[in-house]
Amino acid sequence: MKILIYDSSKGFSRFLKNNLPKKHELVICTNNQYLTQYYDEYFDCAFINFNDVADLKNLFVIFHKIKKIFVSTNLQDIKQNILLSDSIYLMELDENNSSLLNKINFHLEIIEKYQ
Repeated sequence: MKILIYDSSKGFSRFLKNNLPKKHELVICTNNQYLTQYYDEYFDCAFINFNDVADLKNLFVIFHKIKKIFVSTNLQDIKQNILLSDSIYLMELDENNSSLLNKINFHLEIIEKYQ
């Protein structure tokens, strides 16, 4: 499964890189300038951590190339205004690490099952 991880703060992306199963192809992008280089690629899913409103704009660059998007943010403006659809899932980051990983792995298994 090809997974995009976008996190301009780098902490969440490092957490995922160190904890997701190694069988997945991870593409990690921590700088919005490099996000456009993936415009022609398709992803089974993406984990996007919004640290700034500008990160939301960057999502629209590749939104149509991702089947399922997991969004996390502590910014209330984004939480309230993000368009939730069948392809976007809002994750809460205030959970402990093992609980968060359990939820992520659960969703990844579902995505794999229905590919």
